[in-house]
Amino acid sequence: MKALFEKLYTFQRHYNLQMVEHFELYGAAVPERDIPLFSHVLNAHQIWNARILGLEPFKVFDVHPVAAMRQIVEDNHKNSLRILEECDLSQRFHYRNSQGEDFSNLIEEILFHVVNHTTYHRGQIMSDFRKAGLEPFASDYSTYTRQ
Repeated sequence: MKALFEKLYTFQRHYNLQMVEHFELYGAAVPERDIPLFSHVLNAHQIWNARILGLEPFKVFDVHPVAAMRQIVEDNHKNSLRILEECDLSQRFHYRNSQGEDFSNLIEEILFHVVNHTTYHRGQIMSDFRKAGLEPFASDYSTYTRQ
């Protein structure tokens, strides 16, 4: 299971960095909602990592400048790999969500959620790019594995 998650998180890092490159490339032409939306993606990843590792979490809707995003992607990736190395993925993890409600999930369920959440929102951003006349990029797993 850990090997699969390593692949998925490397895939995620690859396309998240590509997203940052496209934000840099397109600059002011990036649709208005996409910087906050991608910031939310980065925040959610960081928040889940922080919960599991006992670190200080971001806020769900913090908006980051594009210049800071590359480092956040790298930090998120590093901390996800740390979780894979240090944690039992079948362990039940108890946490409080951003609304103050208590829940528990297996760590592997949380890790899968983070990848799925990122893929979902990245697809929304690619749709926004297309509508704005910007060239979207393929970011699905099968495309990644063919490279």
